[in-house]
Amino acid sequence: MIQLKLFKTPVRIQLVFFGNVIGLWAIATAYNIWRHPERTLITGILTGLCAMLLVMFADFGHAVAHIFSARRAKAPMKEIFISAGMPRTLYPDDPVSPEAHRMRALGGPVFSAICLLLSGIIYMASPAGMVLRELAGWSVIGHGFIFLGILFPWPAVDGGSIYKWTLVIGGRSEQEADTIIRKANWIVGGLAVLLGIIFLILKSWFIAVAALGIGGTSFFYAAK
Repeated sequence: MIQLKLFKTPVRIQLVFFGNVIGLWAIATAYNIWRHPERTLITGILTGLCAMLLVMFADFGHAVAHIFSARRAKAPMKEIFISAGMPRTLYPDDPVSPEAHRMRALGGPVFSAICLLLSGIIYMASPAGMVLRELAGWSVIGHGFIFLGILFPWPAVDGGSIYKWTLVIGGRSEQEADTIIRKANWIVGGLAVLLGIIFLILKSWFIAVAALGIGGTSFFYAAK
């Protein structure tokens, strides 16, 4: 276990996390070598390293942004915990207002949206075949994938928290908000599974698997 502080906020990192780093580096390198056989092995490895760092920046920059939104909400974060999955932002058990809950949940999505926009601009402005364009594409994937979290009403991601506390601010009780969120997940899950089946029929395997994964996750949270 590695322990440090970032912007005066404790950060705990389990050693298993570095397995993720190496695995992502290997995947990015293998893809680069397969996609560009004309490049040298060293170029492929270095490009894979840069791609991995950009994706990691998207992941951890998102978590770090919550430090600042939590402070702005006057509900500071307790720590960031980094393990095999996505970084977890942990908060004290002290009760805070619905407005504070929503404010501290907004930091990550705002960071991801800004970086996604900048990465997209660089990608579109870079000539085809340039390493810069390729790396910008990895950045778009990293920030875009994380930003999707705001679109789904899952309690474990920012979207679920933002939707819930917006409902409470609008006059719903927490129990009513949770019920609405569960119903929304049933709807999202059903639509995602239907979309996944359609793309299976069309043999668009990647989109089909992604849609079915979203559907399964939505059903999981709907049934909790």
